[in-house]
Amino acid sequence: MALRPALLIAGFAALLGCGVLTAPPAARAACAGCHTEHFREQGTCTGCHRGNPTSTRANLAHAGLLSRGAAAWGMPGAAAVAEGDRLRDRLGCRRCHVTGGRGNAYAISLDRVAWRRSQAQLRDAILSPATFMPDFSLTPRQADALIAVLLRDGERDGRESRYLVRFRDGRSNRPNGFAVQCGPCHRALTPEGALGTSASGPNLTGLLSGHYPDPDGRAWDEARLASWLRNPRGERPTSAMRPVTLNSAEWHDVLSALGPPPSR
Repeated sequence: MALRPALLIAGFAALLGCGVLTAPPAARAACAGCHTEHFREQGTCTGCHRGNPTSTRANLAHAGLLSRGAAAWGMPGAAAVAEGDRLRDRLGCRRCHVTGGRGNAYAISLDRVAWRRSQAQLRDAILSPATFMPDFSLTPRQADALIAVLLRDGERDGRESRYLVRFRDGRSNRPNGFAVQCGPCHRALTPEGALGTSASGPNLTGLLSGHYPDPDGRAWDEARLASWLRNPRGERPTSAMRPVTLNSAEWHDVLSALGPPPSR
């Protein structure tokens, strides 16, 4: 007697250790075979955690899995999401990145890449930052809270933006004023590219863009920056920075470097 196609498929799936493609209730049951169910009202297991519910082999079932705080991205009022919102504001992620539809496009758009990266890749980028990204010394738990917010606000079907390379014609050999006067202590992503040779002072990317965090709760503008450069300790008595005198060309360079990037 010939075996029915459905029995053949089930037999091969059993030999390979895989489950058969099923409807969502069976997919939920497949996950629940190893894990305790929770938050059923939020939908399927993979709706929050990703993963592959068509397999019972751990390495396949857990492909792209979101764990711990990162999986709370779709839960309004979740503690991890609330913490991620606070961290994003306090750290000033928007001074370099677009996230939640707002921010400076000096670095890659987090809205476009959050769903295209694994949790491990996103966590590594936060905990082991690139050269011109500040090291915030976050814990893995805090990184996962940030990831939850990036996923909540990210574009599920977004495409990664391509970097634009700008070439200069070489007619101006004048040193950049920010690089000369500020670069020995500070770094920044600017319209001229990455400037600065030391991280001994704060990263100044987007200082005048409206997205820079400040513990005093005051936004930076040209007047405040000019006053700061004249007498840093007059603004903040504990500052270790010396007064800086800029000529008109250097002042123009600093304002250009620390404002928002030009529109593309």
